[in-house]
Formats: sequence, structure tokens, C-alpha cells
Amino acid sequence: MYNKQQNFFEVFKERYDLYNSDKTISFKVENGYEEISLKNIFQIAENFANNLIKNYNTQKEDRIAIICESRPEYPIGVFGTIKAGCIIVPLDIKLTESEQINILNDCKPKILCTSKLFYKRALELKKSIPFIEHVFLLEHNEINYNEAISIYDLPVLNQNYTVERKLKDIASIVYTSGTTGNPKGVMNSFENICSLIDIANKIGITDKSVLVSILPLNHSYELNVGLFTMLYYGAKIIYLKNWSKNEIVQAMKDFKATDMFVVPLFLNMLKSMFEEDINAQSLLCKCLFRLKFHLAKYLPVKIKRKLFKRQIDMLGGKMRMFITGGSKLDIKTSSFFDRIGIFAFQGYGLTEACSTIATNYEKNNKPLSVGKPIPGIKVKISNAGELLTSGPHIMPGYYNNPELTEKVLEKQNNDIWLHTGDKAKIDKDGYIYITGRIKNMIVLCGGKNVFPEEVEPVLYRSTLFKELCVMPFKITEGHNIGTEQVGVVIVPIKELLLKKDNEIQAIIENEVKKLSEKYLAPFKHPTKIIVRREDFPKTPTGKIKRKEVIKIYENYA
Repeated sequence: MYNKQQNFFEVFKERYDLYNSDKTISFKVENGYEEISLKNIFQIAENFANNLIKNYNTQKEDRIAIICESRPEYPIGVFGTIKAGCIIVPLDIKLTESEQINILNDCKPKILCTSKLFYKRALELKKSIPFIEHVFLLEHNEINYNEAISIYDLPVLNQNYTVERKLKDIASIVYTSGTTGNPKGVMNSFENICSLIDIANKIGITDKSVLVSILPLNHSYELNVGLFTMLYYGAKIIYLKNWSKNEIVQAMKDFKATDMFVVPLFLNMLKSMFEEDINAQSLLCKCLFRLKFHLAKYLPVKIKRKLFKRQIDMLGGKMRMFITGGSKLDIKTSSFFDRIGIFAFQGYGLTEACSTIATNYEKNNKPLSVGKPIPGIKVKISNAGELLTSGPHIMPGYYNNPELTEKVLEKQNNDIWLHTGDKAKIDKDGYIYITGRIKNMIVLCGGKNVFPEEVEPVLYRSTLFKELCVMPFKITEGHNIGTEQVGVVIVPIKELLLKKDNEIQAIIENEVKKLSEKYLAPFKHPTKIIVRREDFPKTPTGKIKRKEVIKIYENYA
């Protein structure tokens, strides 16, 4: 267990000796994989920190921004920043330059770390942001990158500089929005991060675990759980050059992955891959699969894995567990993986709660829930039905934004409670069920409230719909003009898109009507149905950008 009185950097530096001094982080390159040992990572990070303090005049709580793809040197930037007493600001690489400038103007970093891939962008940002004094390259330098200082070219300093870090000190500022207005920079303290460490042990992470990382390191969950907690328990991490299905699956095979943190979209993709493989087999094999699939419901995991060895081997033969978050995991998908002997657990969290509030895990799993709160975390339901949470995982606040902080953090007696913005229920066993998003609520003319999260799972029962987004539409005529109605924008499967537009519309409307009448109260039925031919815009974690979709269709007649 983590000793919370120890120096955060030193703890991680010591961990690789406890497990295996040869432990590495791997990275996909053109002709295979490159590896850097944890020993080298921490040695270079320590020297980076010493240089920052001695030669680049960084002070405690200076911000150091990182714009870089996931690669083994990213942790060097992270741990070097921590060792120097500075605050990590991981930037979303998919944001536009103006969005990144908006964030950097808010946090005013002294240093910017980057890679060759984002070198030009980093130089443009330095020109636009007067606070940035130096750009460091998290790679070996070459002649074309001479305006940045490579971490590998820094002089080796004999003196070791230490900046005291306390549990309440800020470790990182993770921005959840930077498009317009004031960006939301969530401050995570060392106490917040340490509160997550024990849960990794509960879900079975050990020094034998192998993690293929497919979430960006600017994402709070990947930084706090995918990096910090995995390294703490000695797990091996593999970073990829791109996140195509083929490259991910190949890496899972090459390294015999055991555990992964993913979004539901990825599991849906794997399920489709398995189904395509099954459909390509003979009739006898298909029938045999269906029989095994039916029987597996009553069998222990070890037997399931033997029965479905073909599917397990398609993922490298060692895959044990997926943990999903970011959006709802379809019960059909989680059931599929359970039947073939791979755990697919749903968790729940917010960046404001250091990415994790609750999770399911082996022997403590209710698939329709997001699990029980992790140890040390309190939850309750407000009178308005909103989920509130309190504990060591709660952020100190939004950087530079006390007004917004006051809106989401509420003091009750001696506890600080975070308003999650999610409607939820808690059952008698303590499992949490997310039922909707308060801000997504559709208010009908009769005063009834409808949540997209109530309607979407019903419509996703259809095999004709690839993606969909339930949203409010304004009524434009009649007595209820100006009020909201339930609408849905649907992306059909590609086979359906081969038909004529009027045929597609008729089929979609009929399908929505059929499902709504069977599963939904009449006031929840979508009355506005739009067919969309291209995929929805999504976040880096695969979640549909609901606000963006609403903006696209807000004036749709």
C-alpha cells in the first residue's frame, strides 16, 4: 500500500526495483517496437528535473505543459515535472491551435514539452504565449529540431535537487473544455491520485499485468489510472503510434495483453470482429459456437476460456479484463465478453473526481450498474436526484475559476461534496446506476422531463442503427410552439445507406416507432427523427459530442 508520507516521485522510482529492474514501456514504431526501461525513464526524469531547477529557474508550482502523443518519454515529462515541484498540464493533441492557446493563456506555463510530431505546433504556441520560455523535446534531437532542447542532451548533474511536495499540493491541471469562454482546468492533488492506488489491487492489477494503452495521456483516467497506478503495481505498458483496430489487436497479440482501459466503442468493435469471424465459418462451426455460447452462461471462467480459445487467442491468449468508462456499456456487449471468459466491467468517474468514483470488478459486479464506490469514497443522492460524492478523490477546484468551483463543490457539515451533474440511483447493495445527465434533460410542454439516457439504450436495441443521439427539438408550430419535443438523429448501418433516402427514412421511423411503443412511455417517444449519413463528431475517448450535435441540428425544421 502507498505510504502517503513518502515523496511521490521517489516512491515510483523505487517501485521498479521491487518488481523487476528490467521492466519497460514499449512504443510502436515503423518496423516493430522500441522499449525504454523504467530505470532509464526515472534516471532521465530526475536529470530533467535537476536541470529545470538549476539551469532553467523553475519554481515550485510553475506549470509545465505537454503536447505530445502517447510514448515512453511522456512519463519522463510527467515525472520530471513532479520531481521539479512543478504542475503538469497535459494538452489534448486533437484541439485546434486556438483552443490550445486559450488553455495556455489560462494556465500560463513556463515550459512546453513536445515531440517531433508536434514540434511545429509547439513553436507556434511559444510565439503566441509570452509566458513560455523554453520548449523541450521528449525525444532524441536532430538537426531539424534545433529550436527545442532534447531531454537526452541535457548535462548530467551530480547534485540532486529536491522540492518538497505535500499531499494537498497540486500535481496536475487537466482541462476538460477549451473551445469557448473560460477553459475548465481541473486541479488534481497528490492526495487525489493516491486515493486511486488501492483500487488497482482490488481489480487484479499486478506486476504480471500487461496493458495496451489506447486512451490519450491528456485524459485524466489514462494519466491517473493508466499510468500512475499501473506503474505503481509494476504493470507493463505499451503505447501505439495510432489506434487503428488492426494495430491495437496486433499489439494485444504481440505482448499478450492481460488488461485494458477502454471506451465501450472499442468493445463493440471487438465484438463485431468476433462476429465476422464466426459468420465466415462453416454452418457446423456456427451451430457449435451458438451451443457453447448458450452453455457458457452456467460455466466457470476457466471452462469458458477453454471453450472459446479461438476468440481468446485472437487477442493474444491472455486477455483477462476490460474496464470501460466514458459512456454506457451495452448489456449485450458486456454479456458477450462474459460468455467467452473475458471480464468487461463498467466504471464511472469524472475528471473533477480524479477520474474514478466507482467500478465493478470480479465478485462485485452488476452489469447494468457502474459499480460500488471505491474504498474511502462517499456517495449520496440529492433531493433533486443528483449523484453527489465526497472523499479524498475530490478536486481542490478549477484553476483560476473560484466562481465555477463554488457551483460544483458544496460544504455540508465537515465534508466537501461534488455535484456530478448526473442523475442516479443507488440500490440496497450500494451499486450506482446512472440514469441521466441533468443538463441533457428535455423539458416537454406538459412539464414532463425526458433524459436521452433513458431513450438511447432502447433504440440501440435495433441492429439497423450504427449510432444515434437523442436531443431536444423546438416545436415550430401549433399551440406548443417554442417548447421542446424528443428528437433523435440516427446514423444507420452501411447496408441500409445503399437504399433511397425516402426508403431509409420510412424504415428508420418504423423501427423507432416499434421500439418506442414496446419499451417507452408515450411521452418519451421521439417525435422528430432525422437520418444522418456520416458518423457523429466524438471526443478523444470515443464519446459522441452531444453539444456539438445539438448545435448542428438546433435550427433543423
